[in-house]
Amino acid sequence: MAHMIEDGRCFSVRQTPWHQQGKILDNPPTSAEALVQAGMDWTVSSMPLWAQKELDKPMLATPFCATVRDMDNKILGAVGKGYIPLQNVTAFGIFDPLIREGMLKYETAGVLCGGRRVWILARYTGEDFKINGKDQVSPYLLLCNGHDGRMGVIVQPTPIRVVCWNTLTASLAIGDYTHFIHTGDVEGKTKNTINKVMHSIEAIRQKVPVWSQWDELYLKPAEKHVFFTSMASLVKNPTEDHADELADNLENVIIDAADGAEVIDILQNDFEAMMKVEVDGRGKEEAKRGTLWTTYNTAIEWIDYVAGRRVKDQANYQMFGVGKWLRRGAEILAKGMHDLLTAE
Repeated sequence: MAHMIEDGRCFSVRQTPWHQQGKILDNPPTSAEALVQAGMDWTVSSMPLWAQKELDKPMLATPFCATVRDMDNKILGAVGKGYIPLQNVTAFGIFDPLIREGMLKYETAGVLCGGRRVWILARYTGEDFKINGKDQVSPYLLLCNGHDGRMGVIVQPTPIRVVCWNTLTASLAIGDYTHFIHTGDVEGKTKNTINKVMHSIEAIRQKVPVWSQWDELYLKPAEKHVFFTSMASLVKNPTEDHADELADNLENVIIDAADGAEVIDILQNDFEAMMKVEVDGRGKEEAKRGTLWTTYNTAIEWIDYVAGRRVKDQANYQMFGVGKWLRRGAEILAKGMHDLLTAE
């Protein structure tokens, strides 16, 4: 199924989303309407799992349960007996107070992986942020709920560069995003999360001065060359540890690049694709060519719109998979480059 969106269970406000599926709404929906329009107005139950070796043998009890979607009895996952399903209406109720006050507006939502994951993206209406007074970044909040036991509930800041719709990455340090699992007092955890949501917006606000500094820092050809080759290398091992290792080694690699080091063959295609995005990308009109901010956004656009096209499951790639960690890696590399070039 394209993009792993289940049977078109998705909506977007006023514009067609990247996956070209779902309903297009003229206006942001209420919370109740969002659940219906996204095809998420269903509940999940936990049922004991039994095992049977052969058809004529007795059923055996197991220490596990199945999460089952009540409307069609579809099994979504196998979980422990301490697992407590969190209904979609309760999970997305985290945003309800801010929706009622007009501080958030729903933009898109949908069902992934056959019902195993659901998400909703809301835009913060209080303010947009501008990099050096020009390049607009809008703050969004992404809320995800898993029903298969492999993912809990996540609320995280998701800033978007408006001119090219790049999904930037606010640093996922402790306190910048909220995550809890489906055990214990799940509804109590949900209520406590409401108080933490606005901290996620603050995480984006604190990034603006950093991004503005990147916008003033021009890279030499060798430095840009190294940033793009490091990103291409990161694709082969998209982990935070590898990004840290690449960032720590930037100075040595820049020296090699200045001496005329070539891009190794295995990275050549990705390197050339990023160079092409820099010239022809979506945000080129608003960008100051050659800055660290432009270079970083070139990498983000490549992650979202070039590398992302290689995978069938684009929605999962963007929100939970390799795309998410590549964006995090791009931020680590950009920070490392900034620190290296501005060190006294």
